[in-house]
Amino acid sequence: MVGANGYAGMTLVHLLARHPGVEVRAGDAIALLDGRVVASASDAVAALVDAAQRLREVSSATLYAGAQAEDGALERAEAALREALPGVELEVRRGGQPHYPFIVQAE
Repeated sequence: MVGANGYAGMTLVHLLARHPGVEVRAGDAIALLDGRVVASASDAVAALVDAAQRLREVSSATLYAGAQAEDGALERAEAALREALPGVELEVRRGGQPHYPFIVQAE
């Protein structure tokens, strides 16, 4: 998402895959921006922050924690997003989504 509105999500991959400009290994977390893979990392929070740093013209964002996101990971994700998105109003919620540990909705 390079525009003002959209979403970012991340999930874990089970197979080696190639995406334009992004190398993904089995077990990595991948970050999606408007449905495209934009980042891969061994840590879910690192992948999420990589994607978040690509956001532009964002004034507010909501971080939704998935059903399997533990409290410690959620706290790390929140702190990392606040640092990566200075000046952006960030709200944190337990979304409970089954497949994505984290989703960020930005406006």
